[in-house]
Amino acid sequence: MSEKMLVTQALDERDLLVKKINDKIEKASFIDTIKPNEDKVFEKRVKKEDYVKEATAAYQQITDLIERFQTIDAAIVDSNAKTEISTSYGKFTVA
Repeated sequence: MSEKMLVTQALDERDLLVKKINDKIEKASFIDTIKPNEDKVFEKRVKKEDYVKEATAAYQQITDLIERFQTIDAAIVDSNAKTEISTSYGKFTVA
C-alpha cells in the first residue's frame, strides 16, 4: 500500500522516527540473569516467559520503526532525484 505525503512531512516524520528508535533502544531490556532455582529474572523480577515476551515485543517494535524509517528515507531520495530545477547553469536534480 502506497502512502502519499509531502516531502516536508516525510522529513519531519523521519526525524521523529530517529528519536523514537533511539528511545525504544534505550528503554528496551534484552539481557537479564536468572538463578537456577528461581523462576523470575533478576533485574525486572518478572517470570522468564513474560520477560521473553517483553523483549520480543520491544525488538519487533524497533525493527518496525527502522523499516518505516528506511521506506521514508528511500522515498525522499527518490523524490529528490526526480525533482529538477532550472538555473542559469542548466537543469539539475535536487539530489
